[in-house]
Amino acid sequence: MKYFNLEKPDEYLPTYLKVNFPYAKAGDTKLVAYKYYASSKTSLVCDQYTFNGSLWQKTNGVTEESAQFVRTNGKWMYDPNVEITLPGGKGVEISTKYYQACVDWVYEHIDKPLGSTGLKDGNFYISKYGNNEYYCGTSAYQGNVDLRPAKAKEQYPAGYEGMTDEQIETLMMDRFCKEVLPGVLATLHADAAPVAGLEVVYTINFAVYNNATTNHTVRYKVTAPGTFEFIDCTWYEK
Repeated sequence: MKYFNLEKPDEYLPTYLKVNFPYAKAGDTKLVAYKYYASSKTSLVCDQYTFNGSLWQKTNGVTEESAQFVRTNGKWMYDPNVEITLPGGKGVEISTKYYQACVDWVYEHIDKPLGSTGLKDGNFYISKYGNNEYYCGTSAYQGNVDLRPAKAKEQYPAGYEGMTDEQIETLMMDRFCKEVLPGVLATLHADAAPVAGLEVVYTINFAVYNNATTNHTVRYKVTAPGTFEFIDCTWYEK
């Protein structure tokens, strides 16, 4: 930018930038060099201005970032691990978000290939409400993983024909831990990536309902960008 000899740059420069850059987009930045007159002295100053969508504002050019660290063997190290808790119950925003994503995953990858024509047609694993399914038992409505074999057989008898209740329960949990949830995490946390020298682990705490509510934890290792490899789940320890 050209040089100006200014006494009140904060008043003049935003207007100058607005006039000279009428097509600026939010986030655009400009460096403005000018002569600043104060206390009978003139000095050369350079400021950064950023357009917020309506106004040019002076910024310091510094981007603030935060990250968690853990102390290991007497040294502080960056900790990229993530823990997510999905509380059981209706109307819990984070639980609704993750479990509806699971239902949507089942629709796209399981029910549609079976012939489903809509999220709420109720013909296969997903119920007519479109917010719960019995492929792996996730319920965005109840905020839990419903492992009741009787409800699974009621929703889609053909999917569990000839299976015992124990077999159904185990199959649904396998699908949740090793198929559906990793697929959902890959979508909701596509930016997850390995870190050199560190193991990146995502820990998910969730509620299971099978005529009684219990809480469990499943863990995944990030092996590639947006790729989650199953480590273990407390459900299998029962």
